[in-house]
Amino acid sequence: MFICEVYCNNIQVMKPTAFPSLRKVAEQLELTTHQIYDIYEGRTIKKYSSIMMPKISIVKSLVLN
Repeated sequence: MFICEVYCNNIQVMKPTAFPSLRKVAEQLELTTHQIYDIYEGRTIKKYSSIMMPKISIVKSLVLN
């Protein structure tokens, strides 16, 4: 389970939402899975520096049965 939230200019444009996979996050945000993996792994910090770039936060949620 992954929790994703999106901010643009410090305005929350997507509330924390649970997704079963990173692929589902990519589908919802209309991004490629490679872009989502980069965001999840923190590899986008050096790639983009625009002040208009939305901040996408993806964290893995531990679900205990």
